[in-house]
Amino acid sequence: MDKFQIGPAGGNGGKPFNQYDIPNDAHLTAIHIYTEWVINALQFDYIGTDGDAAGKPPIGGLGGEHHVFYLDDDEYLTGISGRAGWYIDSLRFHTNRRVSPTYGGAGGERDFSFEAPAGFEIGGLFGRSAWYIDALGVQVRRHIEQAADDMSDVDDEEEYESWLELAGEGEPLPASVVVRRKVITANEALDELEDAALAEALAGIVGDKADEGTADAAVYTQVIEDGETGQTIAVVLAVASAVGSVETVGDDPDEVAVMVTDTIDSDEDIILLEEEAVEGAIDMLLEGMDEEADEVEVTIYSGVHEDEESGKAYGAVVAIATRLASPEEAIPLQEAPVKKSPVKNQPAGKDLELIEGIGPKIAELLMAHDINNLAELATVPVDKLREILAAAGKRFRLAEPATWPEQAALGASGLWDALSELQARLKAGR
Repeated sequence: MDKFQIGPAGGNGGKPFNQYDIPNDAHLTAIHIYTEWVINALQFDYIGTDGDAAGKPPIGGLGGEHHVFYLDDDEYLTGISGRAGWYIDSLRFHTNRRVSPTYGGAGGERDFSFEAPAGFEIGGLFGRSAWYIDALGVQVRRHIEQAADDMSDVDDEEEYESWLELAGEGEPLPASVVVRRKVITANEALDELEDAALAEALAGIVGDKADEGTADAAVYTQVIEDGETGQTIAVVLAVASAVGSVETVGDDPDEVAVMVTDTIDSDEDIILLEEEAVEGAIDMLLEGMDEEADEVEVTIYSGVHEDEESGKAYGAVVAIATRLASPEEAIPLQEAPVKKSPVKNQPAGKDLELIEGIGPKIAELLMAHDINNLAELATVPVDKLREILAAAGKRFRLAEPATWPEQAALGASGLWDALSELQARLKAGR
């Protein structure tokens, strides 16, 4: 296919926007970024084949500090990465030549990275926005004038392939992996698909009951627009395993994840997808570093979905690349980053996300039950919180609220040092 979508990342607020694209025969010249503690707005400038400069109106809200990332004449956009939670907190732009600075704030629950495959470029955006950019995905299209070498920083193919050696061969992870692929027409359908894949992955853990506190799980999703049929297709990879053994993209800035999916005919095709995912993850990780990495760890999750209607098999692979810090770079536990006090006038929900174990989805759930800030959370019994989570479905079954009221009481009282000390001893709120 010549065009497809990847993403989105972010929250469910704002209004949807789509087809924020530059013309097919145009060259992207600049990206305007407006930021405060999150990404307020984005805007594209471009030059058409007639040589005239033009621009798209901004998407998002007004205000914030204005930044501009300029692209050279022979440069085009190949990827976007950043952090997201309730909103898009920060962004970096990847081109065929370099990576932009990081724009935005330091918050966000998770990392994301969207990368166009070789021979393609990012020609547009889609997502949700209002006062801020709530959610963001990319429109990928075939690059009209493909660069002679999409890896301009690599001298030859042998050197590029040697990056795989950084990953090592390692050992298989004892995990339950489920892949599901389905045509969707609404966000609710995507949520149902993710819930079903997650439930099946949890049920597939051998020799372990998938009860609360006994398993870790993660869900990776790619949304694609089929250029031939115009249908929106979601590919979901869910993975579950024993507590502490599922690798996810978290707070480490030296960590990226890349997901690839395609039709397959044999096991060899899955291996090719794994190699593509690993190369993409390492490529994206290393191109954003000022210096070479001494050691990189790569975790791979792969699975297959067989479509009963078409009879085709589809493979999906997620590769997570992490730069391992040298001993002198390791940060002592007592120097772990301290969560900051709430930002004045920040939207409801971000206050709740200061609690270890609460992300955007859970914050949204709590607000739906009239729990809107730390002071209110501090008064809610733990049993009541468990009832709210249980009623919300399998997606929230792993959340453990035992310490949430205690954390909230410290935050509501302004005892941020005490809250930080407590959170340093916790994992996901436990």
